[in-house]
Amino acid sequence: MKKNAFIKHDEIDLTELTRTIWNEKIKIILIICISILVGVCFNFLRPDLYQSSVIIKPSKNSQFTKFKQITDFININQSKFENPKFQNVSSEYKYFEYKYLEITNDSILESFIEELNDTEELIIVLNNIEKKKNQISDSLSDDQKQKIFYYAKSFSVNKVEKKSDYFLKFEWDNKKESIEIIDETIKLALINFRNSFFQELKDNLERQKIVFLNLDLNRIDFLKEQSLIARKLGILEGKIEDIDQSQQGYYTRGFVVIDKEISIIQSREYQDFNNNLENINLLKELELNWINYNLFLIKIDSIKNLQKTLIISILIGLVVGLFYIFISNALKPQKRQKK
Repeated sequence: MKKNAFIKHDEIDLTELTRTIWNEKIKIILIICISILVGVCFNFLRPDLYQSSVIIKPSKNSQFTKFKQITDFININQSKFENPKFQNVSSEYKYFEYKYLEITNDSILESFIEELNDTEELIIVLNNIEKKKNQISDSLSDDQKQKIFYYAKSFSVNKVEKKSDYFLKFEWDNKKESIEIIDETIKLALINFRNSFFQELKDNLERQKIVFLNLDLNRIDFLKEQSLIARKLGILEGKIEDIDQSQQGYYTRGFVVIDKEISIIQSREYQDFNNNLENINLLKELELNWINYNLFLIKIDSIKNLQKTLIISILIGLVVGLFYIFISNALKPQKRQKK
């Protein structure tokens, strides 16, 4: 019996609960009104803030087919480095961690996003915006620098799920300036990316050229030794039946043949490398569409949203009001018992 009475005592009486809320509705409404007033004041006093966003897409692959001749040349050379004869080349010039080089619209976009994500370009643009706004040419104050780094933290570039596109977001306190900032940041990042891209291609070719140059220098040293041996033995031109096909017996070819090979190697101009380097310089002069983005499609949303603030204020006021009513009503029986 006691157990049943206890359960009955602990059951929530919905009728009584509804009656309590109705009787105390004025207090609840008053608390909601106070919450709305606080929310509106907060929304009014906080500075204007806008979130700008834009989609960055890969360019067409046709833009980068011009690089195929260069990448094929680099990749073919790289495959040659697996040949055992390259074991004598200094490891300083070998590409142990080399990956197959392929230039596509997706790989270009990924590399560009890496450049964009370091926020170096964004900081430069924000500095220029602040100097222009405050009409100063010297360095910014500590407060201005703090503001720049605060807003720079809101800059983010994330990949769109199941697509090759990227979604750029940035917060700033001026709608017009935010568009200018995004545009200038992307343009500056493109300049830096473009310079590093072509420099990396050149560096690849130069390093490979050094590998072949070292290989030829090693070959010349070997041939000079074999030529000297042939001279000491008086072998002018070796007979076919007397020629030792192994490297150890290379002197049997005769010093005339060996000296001719030395002369040919020494006269090499590595024209294939020079042609590809020249090709890179020509491509650098072209106006390529590295990525796709449209300034007219930039979406700007005000973070200072009155409607959102009102909804949140009403919900907070309602929760606080109900909580207050339930607590105050729960304490009334205890006060009566004390009396």
